[in-house]
Amino acid sequence: MRTWQNNKFGEMKMNKLVAVTLSFILCLSMTQHVYAQENKQQYSKVMQQLNQLLTDKNYQKAYQLADDNTYDYGGLPEFDLLTGFAAYGSGHYQEALFALERVVIEKPASVLARTYLALTYQKIHNLPAALAEVDKLLNRPLTSEQRSKAENLKQRIERQMANLKQVWGHYISGTFAYDNNINSGTYFDVISFPIVVDGVTQGTIEIDTFESSKETRDISYAVTYAANYQYPLSQYQTLKASASINHTDFYSYSEYRRNILNLGLTYSHDFTSSILNTNVFLRPLYINGSSYRNETGVGVNWNTSLSKSSGITASASHSLITKTDTDAEDISKTKLALSYVWYSNLIHSITAHTYIDSSDNAEFEHNGKTAFGAMYQLTWPITDILMSSSYYMFEQHDYDAANPVFNEVRDEQLHFVSTQLIFTPAEKFSIKLFLNMQKKSSNVDLFSYNRMEIGASWQYRL
Repeated sequence: MRTWQNNKFGEMKMNKLVAVTLSFILCLSMTQHVYAQENKQQYSKVMQQLNQLLTDKNYQKAYQLADDNTYDYGGLPEFDLLTGFAAYGSGHYQEALFALERVVIEKPASVLARTYLALTYQKIHNLPAALAEVDKLLNRPLTSEQRSKAENLKQRIERQMANLKQVWGHYISGTFAYDNNINSGTYFDVISFPIVVDGVTQGTIEIDTFESSKETRDISYAVTYAANYQYPLSQYQTLKASASINHTDFYSYSEYRRNILNLGLTYSHDFTSSILNTNVFLRPLYINGSSYRNETGVGVNWNTSLSKSSGITASASHSLITKTDTDAEDISKTKLALSYVWYSNLIHSITAHTYIDSSDNAEFEHNGKTAFGAMYQLTWPITDILMSSSYYMFEQHDYDAANPVFNEVRDEQLHFVSTQLIFTPAEKFSIKLFLNMQKKSSNVDLFSYNRMEIGASWQYRL
């Protein structure tokens, strides 16, 4: 009897244990199902948000959203693909590389993933890897449009690799133009001169403007030869030497004939998303065969990408300009400039700049000045072989001391408008049509002028 009761009691305990276990498993299964449903909904929401941000080209927010969710969804090909797009668009190229590599491992046939993986390798200067990815792409079945884009990308990468290997570069160019004011002469026929007694202006006298100070029209022609040599110090560091000589002459007024020699040495460091250049330079100027002045100086230039469609460039330089026949008029020049560039179908650029000319000689302090300026430039790639580029620049010039002849401190404004049309029928050859216009307004009439130059030029890379 006791044995039967014990067996019955044990069987009841076992049934109760099984029931509890089954209930636990059922609850766990339901919990996991609910969690999976919630996780699926959250994943769908994240993907929709990523798609919308990428459509709006808001790459920085898209990258932040993808980064916040990588722990949960990293490894899923669709999520990794959008993460790669967001990282590439916001300039996080290493992160784009990791995401896109995961995609092509899971889905080796993904054309988009492999294309952007090649582009990312190109951005971080791993050109052999970029070329290998494009070759893998070209070995797969593609539409005619996809194949055309892949072949164009391959050509760009191969050209970039060839440029890195190219040690020497040369080009020659020529220009022919009509200039209505080659000497920046005044448009006033009569100039007022002050009558100064003991440093005090007592009145003015008017005299006819000298012919040499009036507008002088002529036809100009010029030839330029330039050469450069680059020596790679490492994958990201390059040393470059450059030299150019320009000869400009005039049809009627050969006394304005000039030659400019430009010698430079530049150290360049590429930081993937930014480039730093430092350089030293020498620029002698010869007028009518005689040495006129020399400019020697140092400079630094830094440009960086803010996003796929914008960037900033900052530059600074300091130089000494010395006259050959006298050191009394020597000037030191300091320049600063900051540019912001953004891209759409057109390329826009806004630049603010300033420069200071300082004279150490008190007798020539009136040659010193401070200039502030701004420029807007618009570039329009009309077709693959035709491009238009135009800009407007304004400068305010404030001089340091009164001009000894006119007994007045010069206050001047310069307006400059330039437009050009560039035709490139072949890779090494281009033709340019241009129009340049200047207007300088000065409180001293002798320094006010209008100038217009219209012409054409060509360039051939040897």
